[in-house]
Amino acid sequence: MNLDKTHVIISHEMTDNRSLIEIKFPPNERKLSVRETTHILVGAISLLVRSCSKEGATISETKLMAEVIEHLNQEFISIDSFEDLKINRETLK
Repeated sequence: MNLDKTHVIISHEMTDNRSLIEIKFPPNERKLSVRETTHILVGAISLLVRSCSKEGATISETKLMAEVIEHLNQEFISIDSFEDLKINRETLK
């Protein structure tokens, strides 16, 4: 088991006009906590936002960051965004 390298697998599916998002890890890798996983994904989002500074980007970093923050705000104020949230303790520790 490699403790220095972890893969995070994200799948997204639209079902009945709702997003189904699954976050998984390969079975032969160590389990991560919700906190560790969140920090990894925030790092990935930061990398994506920063990539807007590269030539040919169709949106500015500032605009995309504002959209990301607004999206998070909308998710957390929505009364049904997480009503069907399930955490598989076999996947996350």
